[in-house]
Amino acid sequence: MSWRRAGTAALLTLSAALSGSEARAQAPPTIRCTPITVVPYTIARPGSFCVIGPLVTKQKVGAAITIASDNVSLDLSRGSLDGLGGPLSRAVGVSARNRRNVKVQGGVIRGFRYGVLFSDNEVKSENNLIDDVTVYNSIASGIAMTGANSAITNNRVINTGGAGPFAVGISQAGSFTTVSNNRVWRTHADQRGGYGAGIDLTHGSNQKVKGNSVFSVFGDQSYGIRCGRPFAADNFVSGAAVPFSSCVTPRPNPGPGGYPGPYPGPYPGPYPGPYPGPYPTPSPDPYPHPYSYPYPYPYPFSQVERTYGWLFGALAGAFGLAARRWWRA
Repeated sequence: MSWRRAGTAALLTLSAALSGSEARAQAPPTIRCTPITVVPYTIARPGSFCVIGPLVTKQKVGAAITIASDNVSLDLSRGSLDGLGGPLSRAVGVSARNRRNVKVQGGVIRGFRYGVLFSDNEVKSENNLIDDVTVYNSIASGIAMTGANSAITNNRVINTGGAGPFAVGISQAGSFTTVSNNRVWRTHADQRGGYGAGIDLTHGSNQKVKGNSVFSVFGDQSYGIRCGRPFAADNFVSGAAVPFSSCVTPRPNPGPGGYPGPYPGPYPGPYPGPYPGPYPTPSPDPYPHPYSYPYPYPYPFSQVERTYGWLFGALAGAFGLAARRWWRA
């Protein structure tokens, strides 16, 4: 009988071991990120962050998530962001300004003026990525990115626009950028004279644009892919007045404020008067814009160095040789 008991004990031990292994195999994966469980939230340090669960905000200004650091990864795939600020909201889902090496991926963003907004006013944004995000019901733009060496890939942008003057599904501004494999449905600028574009490439250069699909763009000016004529063979547009437009590079725009002359003239007088004051100071535009930079977007120094480093080296060598000869003379 002792051998039977020993065998039974061995079988029970083996069964328990196998059950423990199976339980460990089925255990949920460890979350290797800093969880975000409430908004608004500011990411102030590098690292990996993730949205946990559906997060809702009624804010009308600011951002649900503000990325205030470089070298950040934000994963939305475990949750969602919902903006309930209404049709006049100026709130942004995810906002980053003047940032480098930032990645936003996965998940759903709904109901903000801008779903994801990467802006720049210091000409330093680069190496950023927005990937596999679904953006619904944005008021102005689903995804708007400014920066060099950056990419917008594998996203879905649905029902962008409203009663305002413009609506853009995806906009990319910057040099050496990629816009690929995105799907944009129903972009509509409902105001009279409104401008609508599924994808807007107006402020970019040296871009790679491939595998995108745009469906149904409405507005008095409606473009499938603005400035997309060079990429027409590699992308698809249906339901836009101008599927792929060509663009003429405008004169450099100095950005907000300060528009240097010369201005065409002369402007002969006399001018009827008087013009009694006081004159009200115009209020600043309350809406955030992705295009807060000098146009065309200049290369960040790192990109200039990579592209023209050989020229800098040659000039430095020639200057050193000339200085040496002058000193010996």
